[in-house]
Amino acid sequence: MAIPIAAVSVCNLYRSEPRAWAQDVKAQRVALSAIARGDERRLSPLQRVFAYVPLEHAENMDFQQIPVEQFGVLRAEIPRNNVSVAQNFSIMLGDIAR
Repeated sequence: MAIPIAAVSVCNLYRSEPRAWAQDVKAQRVALSAIARGDERRLSPLQRVFAYVPLEHAENMDFQQIPVEQFGVLRAEIPRNNVSVAQNFSIMLGDIAR
């Protein structure tokens, strides 16, 4: 899962330069493969959010819908007894899904 997170960092590092988006396709493929295999479910909730970022920012609208669905799954998996984490994730995931 390092490639999607690295791709986000590269995008910020080379902002407004073509190389900022040079790894987008690779990051999207890795994210899609991880979701298809269920590999991202082995990550912490915060890591999962970052794993979905390459799809969230994709030009392809179908790709953008996938993290919205995954954020809903993630929100449902956050333990209800961990109130502060659940509240923070609900706020953050609600904002992202809009």
